[in-house]
Amino acid sequence: MFQGGDPHQFLNHIDPATNLNSNEMFRAVHDFYGHAIHGNQFGPKGEELAYAAHSQMFSPLARFAMAAE
Repeated sequence: MFQGGDPHQFLNHIDPATNLNSNEMFRAVHDFYGHAIHGNQFGPKGEELAYAAHSQMFSPLARFAMAAE
């Protein structure tokens, strides 16, 4: 899972049990459900396929936030 980049404006709370922030935990879940399970790559096409797979876990409104992240 990618750890790096600029700190996220809202998803920056550090979980003391994992020492990961909220954005990193979201990325880990996305990588598992969107990429690993379906074998989707991490390029543009793979990200589109991963979004389609992972977005099924969310309401239509929540999908907007997920797509923005």
